[in-house]
Amino acid sequence: MAARSIVAVAIGFIIAVYGCGSGHIDVVGSWQGRIPLADPSHVPDDLRNTAERVNLILNPDSNYSLVWLGLPITGTYSVSGNTVQLDPKLMMGRPLSNLGAGMEQFGRPITLQYNAGTLKSTGFGASPVKFTKIGGPK
Repeated sequence: MAARSIVAVAIGFIIAVYGCGSGHIDVVGSWQGRIPLADPSHVPDDLRNTAERVNLILNPDSNYSLVWLGLPITGTYSVSGNTVQLDPKLMMGRPLSNLGAGMEQFGRPITLQYNAGTLKSTGFGASPVKFTKIGGPK
């Protein structure tokens, strides 16, 4: 009888702690977002598409790669609740600290909020970016 009680308590504890998976968000994979240009009328379409597109790959090992304005940025990320924080380390394969003045904006952490299968950030200039998942784990 005592063994059954212990098993029942253990199962209840596991369900309470893990919540049947409700606390886990699956962010690993490829994401794409867009940052609209303030005045796209004078920019050719192919250049505008490159300038507006933000590609993000979140790897299972907590590393990420991001391409913004055609520039590759890599670093690590962490997940806490519904928040994903990107911590940039390299741009174009070089440490951000070696890129000189004016590049500080690329070294700031970027916070993304997960909601209903999308990631949303205000960390890319003045416009908020909404990322949509376009592929599974890489």
